[in-house]
Amino acid sequence: VGQAPTASWVHRPAFVLPPSSPRFSDGTAAKPVLFFVTNWCLEPGAGVDAVATGCTSSALPANGWHASAYQFNQVLQGVDVVLGAGNPAAVGIDMNAAQGTTLEDVTVHAASDALAGVAGGNGGGGSFKGVTVIGAKYGIDSRQTGDAPTMVAVTLINQTCAGLLHGSSTTVIATGFRVRGSPALAGVLAGVDPTAFHAHPDCHAPKAPGVAVARANTPSPGLALHSAASMVDSSIVLEGSTPDDDAAPPCIIANSSLYLSDVYVAGCRVLVASGGRSPLLADGPITRIKLLAFGRLDLNSTQPVPSSRTANPPPPPAYVYAFPSYQNGSRSADGVATTEPSRLGPPPGLESRHWLAGGATWQTAGAVSALDVGCTGDGVTDDWAALQAAVQAHAVVVLPKGFYRLSQPLVLSRDAGALVGVGRTLSIVMATSDARWGERPLVDVHGDGVTVGFLSVVVWDHLPLSYALEWRGVGGVWRQAWFNRMQESAFPPFSAPAEPPRPVVTPHPGLHFNRALTVITGGGAFYDFNLDFGCCFGTALPPPSVPVPPDTASSGEVWLQGPRYRTILINGSTAGVRFYPLNAEQDFGEAHTEISWSSNVTIYGAKSENNYVVLWIRDSTAVTLHGYGGNAAAFANKSAGGVRQDGRVAEYMPSLFRVQRSTQIRLANLIDAGRVTSPAHPSVFVAAGNGTDPRLWNMVLYQDGDALCDPVATPTECSATATLDRPVVWEWP
Repeated sequence: VGQAPTASWVHRPAFVLPPSSPRFSDGTAAKPVLFFVTNWCLEPGAGVDAVATGCTSSALPANGWHASAYQFNQVLQGVDVVLGAGNPAAVGIDMNAAQGTTLEDVTVHAASDALAGVAGGNGGGGSFKGVTVIGAKYGIDSRQTGDAPTMVAVTLINQTCAGLLHGSSTTVIATGFRVRGSPALAGVLAGVDPTAFHAHPDCHAPKAPGVAVARANTPSPGLALHSAASMVDSSIVLEGSTPDDDAAPPCIIANSSLYLSDVYVAGCRVLVASGGRSPLLADGPITRIKLLAFGRLDLNSTQPVPSSRTANPPPPPAYVYAFPSYQNGSRSADGVATTEPSRLGPPPGLESRHWLAGGATWQTAGAVSALDVGCTGDGVTDDWAALQAAVQAHAVVVLPKGFYRLSQPLVLSRDAGALVGVGRTLSIVMATSDARWGERPLVDVHGDGVTVGFLSVVVWDHLPLSYALEWRGVGGVWRQAWFNRMQESAFPPFSAPAEPPRPVVTPHPGLHFNRALTVITGGGAFYDFNLDFGCCFGTALPPPSVPVPPDTASSGEVWLQGPRYRTILINGSTAGVRFYPLNAEQDFGEAHTEISWSSNVTIYGAKSENNYVVLWIRDSTAVTLHGYGGNAAAFANKSAGGVRQDGRVAEYMPSLFRVQRSTQIRLANLIDAGRVTSPAHPSVFVAAGNGTDPRLWNMVLYQDGDALCDPVATPTECSATATLDRPVVWEWP
């Protein structure tokens, strides 16, 4: 972490690559200046009871350092990178990772011949935020990313080839994006091989050196699901040309599914060139694209579309995916495009409103250290009284590295107050072993405009009624923070080799967690909001003594989760909730995330795993999801000859997204990873669930009732997307 931007501090740390550095002279092989790597991955050892020791990719030795999407809790923030001229292999930063990983408030200044400012993309609850790239051939090269990479308030200026080059196996969600300059190819490329531009050999870009890790027992769906892109509240301005210039490059070229919402474009005659479709042309000097949903055509346009229930599906690998749009239950393969001329261009704050740079951190002037006001952070002492007094008395309270035990809920009632740590794996707020506060959260946010960031909130599974977080205030910010419920004796910092053994406190017999772990009734912006029970702060696989039947996760928590468990419940919220992104997964309630009796909820990217519902929307209005990715797969549909789930939950037609009695709903770019496992070889990383044949389940189910519903037999009672459909947009008015 470098220096936070302040009026009194203009210069900040910078990594500088001098001009013509010898190791960066070979333009045929990309070479990053800052390269984020790991020596760990989730690929299992010889048996299901063996802890993963390394990836088995032929290009990667066991425990060898490598880049992969199985990287967690890495942060680069508040620094500059400078790439001097004469370094054609140079990439400023290569960060391809997942949960807890953030590239934030970083600027790359690059000579025009540098390959890229940034390579990679953080998915699975990670993100790029407040990133600026000036110069280079490509601003961001996201051809190797984590699942559903999220990019917020990114500015790309004066690239010679393209601002964004996207081509990974998942959907990128770009919100508040700004592209400016005179690129030779386009403002944005998605699903396009740069070597196809024969007239521009200087733009033929080698990939950054990340190693793609194969998923065990997971046949590849091919390229059909790759390279989708969502852009929201963004602008692309190509300088030096006009809409009347036939030689001007397109603003966007996409051979994959493309979704645009409120995107302003200027300086190009062709706004969007998309696969085999006719080009979308400009409406004038500035065009506002209110909504565009162009599904991928190149791999499926001549194939028959499967019915909602295929009686005799063909054998793999004959998966024929389709990428239509759905509006009010009606399916169309033609795509949707709504544009209008714009006289003034983007409204003020279109992009910047998505990222509030300069929020409270441990560097904020006047911040008070919890250790200076009576807290110990020693993991033993009850710090509740001292910390509660501190957050009431001071605007910004910092938790230095430590373990802060609380015997009672911490109430954040001060408006515009902040509780911030120094890192979510370093500053831990946790319950005491004997806490007994009833059905209340460990952290209770009452005030408006409250910031909680750079810390973790942990409750124990032997506390029957406690949960992690309740957010009642409005206008607040959750940032680079984490929450979980775990077995206290197995909490990783307590179970490290150098730590003394902790007593095992067993849950009450017959206990089931049947309530949400986090509840939001207020509003605010939630950045890097994620929780899964199988990784990132826990163990990858269970010990040998634990049986591992199919559909069982690796964390002991899930053995206790009942049908009404939710990782996050948004209930009765009308003040406006925004996620950048939302990653809830690997739990065993009916749904990972539920939105009930709420309105004005927007999710700027989501990723999930396991077989239960990713997002359940009911009795709500004005809910939008702008893009989804991940290896989740619904249970097999019984009517398609599959096997129903475990019988614990109310029966419904299996889907990843379930909408009931709700209006003004939009779900965009719903594209999973195409993960499939077989009964003979179930998932060995059991927290992720099993991969279901995609011909046996439906992506979206809409219904007004609660009973099992057949959309073919009773289409007036419910509606479902066809199997193998991956909608570029699904709307219910």
